[in-house]
Amino acid sequence: MDFERYQRQMLVKDFGRAGQEKLAASTALVIGCGAVGSTIANLLVRAGVGRVRLVDRDLVELSNLPRQILFDEEDVRERRPKAIAAARHLRRINSDVQVEPVVANVRRNNILSLMGDADVVLDGTDNFPTRYLINDAALKLGKPWIYSGVLATYGMTATFVLGETGCLRCLFGPLDPEAEVNAPTCATVGVFGPVVGVVASLAAGEALKLLTGLGKRNDHLLHIDLRDLTVEKLPLVANPTCPACHGQYDYLQPGRGYDADDGMEEDEPVDILCGGGTVQIKPMASPGEIDLVQLSAEMSGVVLEVVRPELLRVRMGDMEMTLFPDGRALFHGTEDAALARRWYRRLVQQ
Repeated sequence: MDFERYQRQMLVKDFGRAGQEKLAASTALVIGCGAVGSTIANLLVRAGVGRVRLVDRDLVELSNLPRQILFDEEDVRERRPKAIAAARHLRRINSDVQVEPVVANVRRNNILSLMGDADVVLDGTDNFPTRYLINDAALKLGKPWIYSGVLATYGMTATFVLGETGCLRCLFGPLDPEAEVNAPTCATVGVFGPVVGVVASLAAGEALKLLTGLGKRNDHLLHIDLRDLTVEKLPLVANPTCPACHGQYDYLQPGRGYDADDGMEEDEPVDILCGGGTVQIKPMASPGEIDLVQLSAEMSGVVLEVVRPELLRVRMGDMEMTLFPDGRALFHGTEDAALARRWYRRLVQQ
């Protein structure tokens, strides 16, 4: 490690070289590389956290660029997966850091392995089913994690530490699927770009403090609204009857929770992503790794646009499909789930 790079950071009282060495030996997991997640990842990599694992299922789109700071127009043109694009930019920023991109849904069958060696977990997602899954996994593994979310002009963040604070379920109660379906989203109320930077900076600061022991940890849920410049604080009090805090991890159980990242039941293979215009199909059972190069050679009736081991992109008229090795597919240019299913069966399940 080139410590000269971090000299201004090491001048901070109680940080020093020892703090920098702690960061270099640490692993952070960032789940979701959208607005908040990409900003968090940028700050962690620049600070010198030794390994940063980035997990995201989506591709870079033009509407991301006003607030998702790691991406550019080339990423949009190439339709790069966000995790891959983010890692590509971050490696140019700091070669000291191992940046590990993972293009995947975070689900009950992979979250424990993704989280296993992480020293801190950061939420960059956009929905509560994913966060309840993170909460259960973090409690099970004893990992500190930082919740963050933004919408319109406001945002929230909270730091959960096993044995020291309540958990997400203590704070919000059990997940209400109906309320989640009807909840406002970025597609309905939008996002004011600057609030992303505020919330993500607070979350990244909490992570760096946890990893180095610097200062006092945030023990409240912070709610910040840039419209009227208000800040509200809610204590993270443990609920003595919280099932999760007593080892009942409902959202890690088959048939009990939700498929992380989208709020759909685990046996539901199709959903329409935030913003509309894209249908996602998830295999009901993992097919194993698909050889996308081989599969492309067997396809007919489509225009092959990109063929790489990590993704295959084809065009069918006005619609485009991006297929990943785990069998997950994104159909862009449609909200017709039946049409997407028919093409998926023809091209992937042939």
